[in-house]
Amino acid sequence: MMAGMDGYADAHLHLMDMEDDTGYECIKSASLLLSCTSSHIQWDPQEELARSDKRIFPFYGTHPWFCTELPNRHIDHLSEFLDRNRRSGIGEIGLEGKRVCDPSQFKVFSEQLSLAKDMDRVAVIHMTGTEEQVLKEIKANKGVRTILHSFAGSGNYLEPFEKAGCYFSLSPSMMIRSEMRFQALLMAVPKKKLLIESDAPS
Repeated sequence: MMAGMDGYADAHLHLMDMEDDTGYECIKSASLLLSCTSSHIQWDPQEELARSDKRIFPFYGTHPWFCTELPNRHIDHLSEFLDRNRRSGIGEIGLEGKRVCDPSQFKVFSEQLSLAKDMDRVAVIHMTGTEEQVLKEIKANKGVRTILHSFAGSGNYLEPFEKAGCYFSLSPSMMIRSEMRFQALLMAVPKKKLLIESDAPS
């Protein structure tokens, strides 16, 4: 937590997907906002918004759902955004296993995670049914700092991800789906590695 904080730290939300923050108490009560993008078309407006609100730590990345829309030299373009703001990170990136995605998602994820390692930036990772592949990439980029977005505790991956240095972010939607499972995760995740997120506007 940062000195002087009097609200909570929201580890994952999408400010670029909101028309405004009306009705979002999660934003009004937060002292720190890790705002992720899903596509490169959101990078410019995200940068502008972060300049206007010091609570915002901007994260730039391409979600696996949108990996086919990337322009040429997208990694160079991404590194330029990171260079301009030391508070910035990479996200939301990752691998999707529950809906059809272009095979290029694997290359795009690998490139973005490697850039996070090279530039010493935090990467916010999406994974659905792709724990094995994501863990393999994190281990290949030893030392990369990562937050596992909306971690569901699938399989026996909690301990391997913890050993790889990951942080775990839990969202309200998980509690809605299964309060018992959510409580079990709260007990299982080491407190020093536990983050909370609104995932707004979802």
